[in-house]
This record gives sequence, structure tokens and C-alpha cells, in this order.
Amino acid sequence: MEFHKLVDIQQHPKLSYFLEHFLTMQFADLRCLLRLPEGGLNAGCNYATASVLFNIIGGLSVCLYNASFDDFASSRPTGRGQRFKNLLHTYYPWQHEPVQEETAVAILYDSLRNPLAHCLGLYKPRDKYGSRIVKTHMDIGQIASLENNRTRPNWLPPTITISPSAYHYDVNVNTLYWGVNRLIELLLRDEQQVEKAETFLLQLYTEYEIKSLRKNLEHLRAMQEDSVQYADIADAMKQRLSELLQLENQLTQAQNDNLLQLQQGYKMIT
Repeated sequence: MEFHKLVDIQQHPKLSYFLEHFLTMQFADLRCLLRLPEGGLNAGCNYATASVLFNIIGGLSVCLYNASFDDFASSRPTGRGQRFKNLLHTYYPWQHEPVQEETAVAILYDSLRNPLAHCLGLYKPRDKYGSRIVKTHMDIGQIASLENNRTRPNWLPPTITISPSAYHYDVNVNTLYWGVNRLIELLLRDEQQVEKAETFLLQLYTEYEIKSLRKNLEHLRAMQEDSVQYADIADAMKQRLSELLQLENQLTQAQNDNLLQLQQGYKMIT
């Protein structure tokens, strides 16, 4: 699915860019992983596929769900686990799942995501939600069906089922892929979340630009004023500062202060 086409590029240019250039490539990787094992490639990459999906859910819970630049930029961010769970509770398609939603979210986060991230997938003996990852080979047509069907295909099992093995539950990665596609689709149809994500990304990219402008100012201070490079950098910096200063109402107070300081520094040397 081309997620960037679900948002208006004119109203949300930063979000559209983020979806097209950051999220799309991760789903391109997942499409390859879902086709394994294939040919001479005997590994199914069950853990790798699940890990990428959990990374995407975690990233979405920070960058697109109740997104906040201050929270993102904090040296000690808190509540990331709860954000992960809240995102699943709010947007994952839990309808027609045999496992109760609260239990399902605990399975995905506490018994799979955390063990995969921290201890090679091993779960603690006392964990009542210990689960194994199940995955099957899929062809391109089946993968496209997972991406485009809002209703879970009949041939696809539930996300989580009671396991016949020594584990308590089986988590089907193929179904999880379908569910994450639906989660993103629903999230991007929530205008409030889209607006927050656009503001977050605007502030984040502005912070990157402030760092770049600081370097440009340092370069100008070290250059000869009559050089061609000096004029090029000075002109570009003047234009970009002017554009960013017009975004005052959309930026943080600290960013506005930094931009004014940069403007003052620029005027002092030009």
C-alpha cells in the first residue's frame, strides 16, 4: 500500500514525505521477508519479520500517534511501552480475533516485542503469555491481498491463537502484517493524529535545519566576504531564515528563539 497517498500532500507535505521515503522502504523489506523461504533461500526469517513489524509499530507510536517533538527530543523519554500498547488498542483490527484484546496486546508487547528486542526471543518461565512466531511463505499476489483488503482474507488465520505446542500462544506474522497495514490506514484517516504528526515532523525537520544554519553561520565567519562561495551561502541562508521565521506559530518557542538569534548573527557579519 502507498501510505503517502492517504494524506493530502498540500496540507501535510512533511508527513507525506516521511511516509513515502521512510515507511515505504521498510515495507519493501517486509515484502521480501514474507516471500521466504523461496528457491535456495531456506530460512523463513520469522523472527526478523516480526522484529521489523514491531519496530514499525513502535516507530508509529512515537512519530505518528499523539506525536510530540518535545517528547521525541527528550533525553529521557517516558511511556514508550504504553504508547505502543495504546496504538494497538486504538487502531489494530481486533474484530473477529479469538483472543481477548487486552491479552492480545500483552502478548505482542510483553511476550514477543520485548523478548525479541532484549533477549533473542526468550521469554521468562513465569510469563503466562509466552508465544511462538508462526509464518508461512507467501507469493506477491497474497502479499498484495494483505495490503489492500480491509477485511481479513478467509484463508488467513487470526493474529493470535492458542498454541498446540509447549508455548501458550501462536502469533501469525502474515496476519500481523495485514493488521499493521490496517492500523496505519486507520491512523492516517484520523485527522487529529495527522495534524499532530505534521506539526511534529515540521518541528523535527526545522531542528535539523537550525543545526545546518548554525554551521553555515560558522562557515561565513571564517570566509572572505568577497568570495563567490560566501555570497552563495549568505544568500541561501538569508532566504531560508526568512522562510522559517514565517512559521512562528507552528514551531516551538525554543526554535523561534534560535532562529531569531541566527538572524541577528547573520546580520552582524553581512
